[in-house]
Amino acid sequence: MLPEYRSKANLWIGIGLLLQFGSLLVIPEPINTLGILAGFVMILIGCGNYAIAKGYSGLLGILGIGSILGLVILICLPDKNK
Repeated sequence: MLPEYRSKANLWIGIGLLLQFGSLLVIPEPINTLGILAGFVMILIGCGNYAIAKGYSGLLGILGIGSILGLVILICLPDKNK
């Protein structure tokens, strides 16, 4: 796994998940939708970086649509960069 993309993926996915779950708990109703959408976009970017780190196309990051489930699928894929 390419370390520069792995660290980017961890950052984007971590912030995205915190933003999504934090928006559900803390922020008032009209604003939490924006927080959830921003977190969703960050997770997509992070999943794209994770796919690149494993040697796949960044388009495979579309699995981030499934949020945590998509991330689990990416984790289960074999690493092409050995």
